[in-house]
Amino acid sequence: METLSVETAEKEKEKVAHYLDREDIHQVVKENWPDLIPKLSEVTYPQESSHPDELEKWEVQKRLDRIALLNEHNGLESLQMLLYEECFGVRSFFGETEPFRDSLAPSPGGMVSHGHPMNVVDGASLEMLPEYDLHGSTAQEVIMSIEDRSKKEKLATLMAQTLYPTGFNSNYLNGGRNRVTRMALLNPDSQPKEETNTWALRLLKLVKTQSLNENVEDGELREILNINPGVEISLATYWTLLWKKMSSLFISDGGFRQPEDPAVKDAIGTLLKVRLNPAAGVFFSYFSPSGYLNDIDEGSNL
Repeated sequence: METLSVETAEKEKEKVAHYLDREDIHQVVKENWPDLIPKLSEVTYPQESSHPDELEKWEVQKRLDRIALLNEHNGLESLQMLLYEECFGVRSFFGETEPFRDSLAPSPGGMVSHGHPMNVVDGASLEMLPEYDLHGSTAQEVIMSIEDRSKKEKLATLMAQTLYPTGFNSNYLNGGRNRVTRMALLNPDSQPKEETNTWALRLLKLVKTQSLNENVEDGELREILNINPGVEISLATYWTLLWKKMSSLFISDGGFRQPEDPAVKDAIGTLLKVRLNPAAGVFFSYFSPSGYLNDIDEGSNL
């Protein structure tokens, strides 16, 4: 199968070849979830931004390479892998060389699902982002621009939590890494790792600029996670909980389970419903998290 490529006209972004356009995938959907066939004609397709920087260009190519590899599989198995990769994939870079700027080329949805610190530490959470000005090219630059000491420390805590979450069921090494990251961000004489910029800061900017803190109103999405009427849940939190719900797709060692297993097939159908729901389309607008930020005017409020 040919490697996918991003085709762009002058100042216009064209649709990129996508697994949901494949005839064998359409046949799988028709056989298992015929009610979703009409929605395949209204899919949000990922693209590259109008003004990609070097990080975005690198990530787009890695994402396309990863997608091309998974496209070599067929039918239901391919749909299972590609759906998960597009919704929650966090690593498209595999190799012996160092990743570009500490990035493993995550999908936008994967950055949110895996980076959302579900627990609140010292008052720091994604919900506080509307109160913060996130203008700046580096995480440390953003933090140092804040005059209020309490707000500065909270933001550093939040950034560290997106990288090395602490609390119940977290990696035992995370505590030390979290403290080192937080201290480096708050010390103007230190140089934090590049991951604080390409992961932590981009995640926070993505959540803020794309309004991922807003309540999920869509009835179908709420029903999938059995969210009771009147209960508010942000789209960012929803996405993380959806990722956890999709654990039935995997066996204990992290490999994909057989797609013909009834529980697995049910999970695939659920994830496909979400993928085709316009209310979740924000996660599929760009290949790279940087795409959202690079297409925002410089004067936009971050």
